[in-house]
Amino acid sequence: MLATATAKIDQLICDSLRGTDEANLRRNYSEHDEFVIVEEFLSREVLSRWQMEVASPLKEGESRYIVSMQYVTAGEMNPFMRFISNMKDVVAYFGLRGVFGKGKVR
Repeated sequence: MLATATAKIDQLICDSLRGTDEANLRRNYSEHDEFVIVEEFLSREVLSRWQMEVASPLKEGESRYIVSMQYVTAGEMNPFMRFISNMKDVVAYFGLRGVFGKGKVR
């Protein structure tokens, strides 16, 4: 079932990219110092399926890794905004219950 679900997700991602203007993306990539944002890259269906997978318990021998990346162009980020940015990353990693609730962090 996982292979079927993965194939379907791969197809959904390919479908979402089919209508993109590749030349425009390449130009934006160069203009923004090798960084590009692809709007609506992942469909709601893909995001909700991945969210369900992340919420499900790990199976024996299974591992999950979370990668968080932040792209900051201005070094003058004030301390409050840096705190907000750091908290966003912490909540994304541990979840609201893990940070603010009494839930057990796994």
